[in-house]
Amino acid sequence: MVADELSLIVTFSRVAETGTFSAAAEHLHVAPSVVSRHIARLEAELGARLVHRTTRKLALTDAGHAYYAHCRRILEEMELSRETVASLQGELRGQLRVNSTVGFGPLVLTPLLPAFRRRYPKLELKLSFTDRMIDLVKTGHDLALRFIDAPPPNMVARRLAHEPDAICAAPAYLRAHGVPTSPAELERHACLVLESHDESHDWRFRRGATEWHVRPRHGYRINYAAALLDLAVRGEGILVLPEYMLRSDLEAGRLVRVLEDCTFIDDNTLHAIYPQSRQTPQKVRVFLDFLARHLQPDAARAA
Repeated sequence: MVADELSLIVTFSRVAETGTFSAAAEHLHVAPSVVSRHIARLEAELGARLVHRTTRKLALTDAGHAYYAHCRRILEEMELSRETVASLQGELRGQLRVNSTVGFGPLVLTPLLPAFRRRYPKLELKLSFTDRMIDLVKTGHDLALRFIDAPPPNMVARRLAHEPDAICAAPAYLRAHGVPTSPAELERHACLVLESHDESHDWRFRRGATEWHVRPRHGYRINYAAALLDLAVRGEGILVLPEYMLRSDLEAGRLVRVLEDCTFIDDNTLHAIYPQSRQTPQKVRVFLDFLARHLQPDAARAA
């Protein structure tokens, strides 16, 4: 395979993954006209139309879907071959692109990364933080870290850790409004609700065999955990967040636990999500193995 042919394959693959010529061009750092010429040339050489073009978006033809499947395998094999050579030399090179949630990334993930970099100094880490689910293929990320029940379609999920929620409030708030002794009492308290984690609008608790569904109210609903945490420390209400976000404020006494005999029912299981392939890239494997070793409960609390 000549370099020019490989360039056409890369261009077509990015078009198939991003859905537009302009997005593929941005990903490849070329002009959209270059992408258009590459696709036209590839279709002429193959003697088949690969893409249905519309004014807003494009779609692959049946031939395009079949050809893309082969292109993906070619590019995956190339990536694996580079990693194999690097591993034989005792080092990994290239770039590892990771996306994490806004809360978990800076508080838990980032403090772990220096140890990983010392082990793989030639592997560049590119991080981004967002709470919304992203399209890993379109954005070019190798993996995302999310607290989810199941992976999106065509993705693989590897379980890494579980972190329970804590129910807490500032001492000043509890002095002014009283300490709740059961989840049912929360309905008369100011509650600080993380919108992105509250699709049902209910807080669910369990104490022994008894379960409560509480509709939090009288407080704030914000889609940014750090803002809720600041309001809780200021005495604005009762908060439920994963313990890794609350640890420093709990240890300093700025927040105190309430309803400690109750369990907040939520799935705070951290998964690594990455695209399906015949073989997981080595840079992804070693990173996930590293996280699995360090994200045990004791390790996470020490982070």
